[in-house]
Amino acid sequence: MKKISIVVTLLCLLTGMQSVAQINPLAQKSLRAMTGQVPSAFSTNMGLSVRSASMLGNRITKVQFALQDATYLSSAELFGRVQASRVFSQVPAVKLHALENKFSHLDAVAVTHPQSGYVSALHSMSPALSAELAADSNVAAMIDVLNIQQYMRLNDNQFPEIYTILSGGWLSATSCLDSMEGNRAFLGVVSILVKEQTGEVSPAVVEQLVALHAQARNVPTVQDVLKGLQEWQQANRSSDAPKLPTNMEGLSLRNNPETLWLTTEIRLLQLTPNIELPEVLKNAKVTQ
Repeated sequence: MKKISIVVTLLCLLTGMQSVAQINPLAQKSLRAMTGQVPSAFSTNMGLSVRSASMLGNRITKVQFALQDATYLSSAELFGRVQASRVFSQVPAVKLHALENKFSHLDAVAVTHPQSGYVSALHSMSPALSAELAADSNVAAMIDVLNIQQYMRLNDNQFPEIYTILSGGWLSATSCLDSMEGNRAFLGVVSILVKEQTGEVSPAVVEQLVALHAQARNVPTVQDVLKGLQEWQQANRSSDAPKLPTNMEGLSLRNNPETLWLTTEIRLLQLTPNIELPEVLKNAKVTQ
């Protein structure tokens, strides 16, 4: 079923006047019914998610809804899956509860920060996140997945691909390469895969990234990726495969983005369950 976007403009909230809110209680009640009492990105009562929201002070002026895709996870559900993998077993209970509380409300805050993403939403919430947890690799990976989801929701379920393959094997740059949100989402993919190769990130995060990739509407075919690898080998006079970076320090899309894109595509296919891959791709060593 195609996504259907519903734009709801609430006049009672647009004015920010209590008197108008009293005149039009039905509009308020309808919004609460759709969003589970809060302007959350994930409805608790209906199969809708909020794609974006505009605010005037602490009031919502405009909300754009879409049919909820079952592939996407709310920030609360994602946190629950990561917590179940016991990667936070050494975090004190008080700090863990504070982090859980933040992620339970993170979607609601992030929809009002579409340009700055989930990391700004996380740091804008009080109380402030401890320096220790702010630097945690799993916290960063969860934020990366949520940014990727947000990008996909706002771009018709397209995975953050910086290239597409045209007929004849030519690469064409996508709009993802030109936007701050697209660059952030793609580098989030790279960051998760870099951490995955050294076991620094919860399997739950990797599983969600792979699921998003598998269900996206713009993923290249296995044969396209195979041809891309063969052309890379020919151009580099090598029978090897391109390698993921060992870390994200100094990484820029200005430096050989074609190879970085191909490497991530190969690794995502290798991590996808129940997929038939040719031996060349299955055995391509792209991790360091």
